Amino acid sequence: GPPNGDHTGGGKCWGTKLADNATNCQDSTLTSPVIDLSAASGKQPRLRFWHYYDFRACNPAGLCGAICALDPSTYSGGIVEVTSNGSTWTKVAPTTGGAKIECYSTDSDGGTTCTPCALDGQTGYAGKSPGWQLVEIDLSSYVSSTFQARFHFASYGLEFLCHPDKPGWYIDDVSIVKLTCP
Repeated sequence: GPPNGDHTGGGKCWGTKLADNATNCQDSTLTSPVIDLSAASGKQPRLRFWHYYDFRACNPAGLCGAICALDPSTYSGGIVEVTSNGSTWTKVAPTTGGAKIECYSTDSDGGTTCTPCALDGQTGYAGKSPGWQLVEIDLSSYVSSTFQARFHFASYGLEFLCHPDKPGWYIDDVSIVKLTCP
């Protein structure tokens, strides 16, 4: 799980699996209720949250070095998406960094496969964060009376050698705030 439990110490946060490693072959979302942001038009609203993650990045030790060099994909990862109409979801984070998420395969050799997942091939959060991190996303382009945000996680099948199981993604203290100057 996350370091020292949840971010604020209140004993509560959302996570892919609170007390163990995240499940393999998963494609899941944590979605906010519908939020009326129409009064926030012109006020530069922000989605603010704290997150900690430890995803299944390639471990370059030993034999895996060559594999990781050829395919730097992460076998679990996540993105943040928003909608202003309830049907079209747009990725808003991460905008830089991250890695390509691998979460689906058709294996002719009969190995582990997962059902097609929406994040396959998308760039998402990857690796391990250095503790809890604050993220703030500009929502100015998504102001509506039917706004929603979601945290979208996906993982590939079991592959313990080069992509060992990891805890996953933890989200805490989610809020919508207006832009403030330092």
